[in-house]
Amino acid sequence: MVFICEGQSAAGSITSCRDVNNQAVFVLKGKPLNVWDLKRDVMYKNDEMYNLMQALNVEDNTEGLRYEKVILATDADVDGSRSCQRMNRVLSIDSAK
Repeated sequence: MVFICEGQSAAGSITSCRDVNNQAVFVLKGKPLNVWDLKRDVMYKNDEMYNLMQALNVEDNTEGLRYEKVILATDADVDGSRSCQRMNRVLSIDSAK
């Protein structure tokens, strides 16, 4: 299981109470890139998206997803909602151009 957190504040509480043997934490820095109409090579040029795709093992498709469960931990505000939408798009990369 991996927790994708929007910022260090959300990651702090998750990191302190997770099971380190089977739960990972990935902290997003800044707002996620909107990848809706982007080709993969453009996504690879964005360091944050590239690191996330590498960590999840979804560079080409979601068949090799490294984790059984992916949990998006965001703030309950407009920015958090947008981050969730953008991360859902990254995870549906099979349909990317």
